Amino acid sequence: MKKKLNPHSHKYLIGDASKSWSDLPFYLLNLVFESLSFADFQRAKSVCSSWRSSSRQCVPKNHIPWVLRFPQNNENSSCMLSNSEEKDKLYKTQDLGLEFAKSSCMKTYGSWLLMQNLQSNLFIVNLFTGERINLPPVKSQFGMTKIQSPVFWIDEKTKDHVVSWARSKKCVVYSKTGDNSWNKIPKTSGCLDMVYKDHKLYFSSYSNNVKIFDFSGEVHQQIVIEEKHIVPPLVHL
Repeated sequence: MKKKLNPHSHKYLIGDASKSWSDLPFYLLNLVFESLSFADFQRAKSVCSSWRSSSRQCVPKNHIPWVLRFPQNNENSSCMLSNSEEKDKLYKTQDLGLEFAKSSCMKTYGSWLLMQNLQSNLFIVNLFTGERINLPPVKSQFGMTKIQSPVFWIDEKTKDHVVSWARSKKCVVYSKTGDNSWNKIPKTSGCLDMVYKDHKLYFSSYSNNVKIFDFSGEVHQQIVIEEKHIVPPLVHL
């Protein structure tokens, strides 16, 4: 009598050509993700949807900060990554394009970077996959303007995103998924600092005024849910 294979066995996957790595059970995927370094964790979660879903239940083993070296002197369009725990290792990203190499990094969120190109326009790019999201033009809407206190958030699965920044001391603007232009937030002049967390934008001004805007609703809807005066600056979490 032929012995029946355990459906969770690696032999089962090898013996059945119709099976693939995306069919691995979650408990095995969790064991894999828990053993990976940060860089390998980012690569692995891009394999397929089931791996990405499993990655959300784990965190990279390595929590220490990474040193990111951007391209210099147009030598290439890749970044170099290193950390203090792996002193002998140097990671190189894929070629991210000439425009990336000539752009400036304004903010980071996980493996995503908020970049500003030579034309003062903004875009978001994934450091490991090279995936790019273009944002509404800045120069054609506002002319040459200084971008201050930028913040952004992006959903790894849906790519829904929110990007916000201050136009010098004039006002705060934002763009959400699907927007073709930047939206102004009234009564936000004199921006000192901003923090975006849990779908809320925390705004502080030079007059020690704090406003909290709720971005969890429909596009173009933001509600001031709290306003108060404080002295300490905002703390980035």
